[in-house]
Amino acid sequence: MPEHVHAVLQPYAHFRGVTHPLAEIFRLIKGRSARQINLRLGRAGALWQEEFHDYEIRSEESIRQKCD
Repeated sequence: MPEHVHAVLQPYAHFRGVTHPLAEIFRLIKGRSARQINLRLGRAGALWQEEFHDYEIRSEESIRQKCD
């Protein structure tokens, strides 16, 4: 699948201890990257699928299991 992305993210807490929801982080990443890709390709419209799948990494072993 050439049109998908794997990312390892660790949301950080603001000085008030508030973290950004993962859905909001992905919305920003997908929106900004779609705009740049569409500009470079000279096209418009949706680029990414609506949903995303998250997986919480708890250890090095869980990273290896998910990547196999």
